[in-house]
Amino acid sequence: MTDRPEFEQRDADWLGVHEALERILGRHAPLPAVAVPLGEALGRTLAEAAIARARLPPWDNSAMDGYAVRSADLAGASETAPVELEVIGVARAGASELPEVGPGQACRIMTGAPLPPGADGVTRVEYTDGESGREGWVRIHSEGDAGRNVRPGGQDMERGDAVAPAGVRIDSGWTALLAAAGVDPVPVHRAPEVLIVTGGDELRSLDAFHDVVEGRAIPDTNAPMLAAAVRAAGGRPRVTGPARDDAADLRRHLAQARDADLVVTVGGASMGEADLLKRTFEEDGLEVDFWRVRMRPGSPMAFGHLPRPGGGPPLPLLSLPGNPASAFVTFQLFGHPLVRHLSGDPRPHRPVIAARAGERLGSTPRLCHFHRVVIDPAAPHDPLPTVRLAGHAGSGLVHSLGPAAGLAVVPEGVAAIEQGERVEVVLLRDTPGTHAPAFSDAR
Repeated sequence: MTDRPEFEQRDADWLGVHEALERILGRHAPLPAVAVPLGEALGRTLAEAAIARARLPPWDNSAMDGYAVRSADLAGASETAPVELEVIGVARAGASELPEVGPGQACRIMTGAPLPPGADGVTRVEYTDGESGREGWVRIHSEGDAGRNVRPGGQDMERGDAVAPAGVRIDSGWTALLAAAGVDPVPVHRAPEVLIVTGGDELRSLDAFHDVVEGRAIPDTNAPMLAAAVRAAGGRPRVTGPARDDAADLRRHLAQARDADLVVTVGGASMGEADLLKRTFEEDGLEVDFWRVRMRPGSPMAFGHLPRPGGGPPLPLLSLPGNPASAFVTFQLFGHPLVRHLSGDPRPHRPVIAARAGERLGSTPRLCHFHRVVIDPAAPHDPLPTVRLAGHAGSGLVHSLGPAAGLAVVPEGVAAIEQGERVEVVLLRDTPGTHAPAFSDAR
């Protein structure tokens, strides 16, 4: 791309991290709803409240194995003065016909079985002789279970109850609840289709890795990395393969975006002569929202909209830097929440926790720096975990991406966070019990 010094001087195009993220998310609404089978809804976001189709449990039922009785018959029962009741039948889970329990009677009952008419409690087996005495009779030696051990009908849900609100991301627990409520198919937001275009004559996909082995090329690390990241965010990735440093070939790859919801390009976003991405996009009618962010790594990233191949609404474009660490960090901070937002998630951001710096984390004061870190357990007498660098900070290196569990944030205006100081960390992997406000650009 032809060098454009005037672009470097336009601070309006060099946004803070928060402003850039707000612009990205503010331009698009979640995708429309579709109905999918419950078995395919894992990881998707409910598009509307889920309504129970039946009462659960359908009837009053026993909370344990024992005897369904009338509480009045247990008055005064003890080890020395047990009461003896006639056993008139057995109630099992799923039973449709039940005997009516009258005065002086009991019905053997299993956990989950409907409570027979006339009974108002279940005495556990441990409070009885288990019918070991007179045949057809049970001796009960405690009144402690009078009126107890009954789960009322509708305790879990009533027909018409909203059992899950819109915006829930479905996991195994929500799957159980939806199944119990009879919600199948499930109304969820459509999963975003994300076209991933990497660029550069030097790149080779895995099927041409022999060129890397022979020293003629470098591997296209970004394509599989971003495809995995899109899947993790709930999207459906489509990788076109590396585009050559040629406008015609780049346009050929972008032509596959006709039915995409988002295009993510990698590389060609800096000021180099061979980085033709921005020039090609501008020639094709790109509406640029911003082209740089005050962050490291990943400053030369962009967001805008392209005319959609074949017509239709403009196509959102997220253009990431080509260095693997830069592409990784910028997608985690901007691409992940965008895909989650399009998927209908009302809380699309990754969680942020407080931690303790295990070593000095430096920065350039005008930039917000995101260090790739591993997270160690909290030390004794310190509630905060400790973070340390996952590897060399170079943006062209990939060895730190695997072990990195978070991004330690050194905000704008801060030269360094010293060892032992508190630091905010954007989590890159799911960690139970972590809820915190989003990090700030500056202190």
